[in-house]
Amino acid sequence: EHGGLAEDRILCFELVSMQDRAYSLRYCKNAKAVTDVPDTLDTLIKQRRRWNNGAFFAKLHALQNFHKIVYGTSHSSIARAIFLFQAFLMVVEVTVGWFSIALFYMLSTFAFQHFPYSDVGAALSTVVEIAFIGCVMLQLIVGHDSTLPQVRRAHLMISWVYGFCFLCSVVTFLVGQVLGKPDLLTAFVAVPVGSIVISSLMHNRLLTILSVAPVYFAMLPTYMVLFQLHAFCHIHDVSWGTKGVITVHGNTENKEATMMRLLSFRLHIVFGLVFTNTVAVVTVRHFALHAHILLPFMSTVVLVYAVRLIGSIAYVITTWIHALLDQASLSPASYDFGAKYNEVRVALARASAEDLKRCQKIEAMQARISCCCAAAPPCACCAGL
Repeated sequence: EHGGLAEDRILCFELVSMQDRAYSLRYCKNAKAVTDVPDTLDTLIKQRRRWNNGAFFAKLHALQNFHKIVYGTSHSSIARAIFLFQAFLMVVEVTVGWFSIALFYMLSTFAFQHFPYSDVGAALSTVVEIAFIGCVMLQLIVGHDSTLPQVRRAHLMISWVYGFCFLCSVVTFLVGQVLGKPDLLTAFVAVPVGSIVISSLMHNRLLTILSVAPVYFAMLPTYMVLFQLHAFCHIHDVSWGTKGVITVHGNTENKEATMMRLLSFRLHIVFGLVFTNTVAVVTVRHFALHAHILLPFMSTVVLVYAVRLIGSIAYVITTWIHALLDQASLSPASYDFGAKYNEVRVALARASAEDLKRCQKIEAMQARISCCCAAAPPCACCAGL
């Protein structure tokens, strides 16, 4: 029992952190998975609400119990160092998820501030700021009560506005880099994009990546802001989301008290989220700390993508080496498996033939029974049964 968490991250963490063991998890590229793909934004929001909250608190659980891996397992020093780096990545992901509103705001305004034509940049920045703040306020109102009318249209409009704000920021940044002098931020943006292209080439997925890249970048602010804020606003919702399960099974004697605790928890979470993001935005604006905040953030992003690229290259090279070793160790094909194998094959063939005869006899009997009538005396076809 882990407080009701049933995330795959929790299960995997418990395996690798098992006492006096050194279990590891491996990636299986050929594994097949089947899922119910959301076909509308409303369904996708419900799915992400469950996934985002589950992932967020699963990471907090892993970080809280990470000492089990360091002190309680039999992993090697190298493995523990890798796990420590994974813990660092989880800290970054949790921090980015919590400050996603402030980070998106800072990225947008920073792009407009570095536009060569300051008047145009200031005008665009004002429009984007008003649209972004208005959508966040609307989402907080809608997130308080999902039964309000026109919720789906509100979410759709918010998603389009977020995408428009992000598109304006990206275009402004690219135009500013072309008209002006490229700086360090250009390299910070080029490294993640380059690592994605190189990894997709090595895994023969370049066309797939290129086909989904426009939609991915257009939906990036929706995943980063809309889904995350919606998930925190519905943190009290313990339903399954997209599976038709809307109630919680189990002891419901204290259902009202449990719901009050969940609502109180949601109030603290949403207030803390809005308050900390507002403080971050006001601090950055007042002291002009855009570059000082974004530089460490982008450096961390570059580090994460660089490590992922190294891991992807290492996986491909390891797979190639294993394939070459397996091919070299295989003996020439031989189809003579010995007399014992032939005897077993003959016995199996005879058993299959006998089974086929029994099935045919049973089918014939069933055909006779199906044609007989219920009236007495029995018909001619059933007289011989």
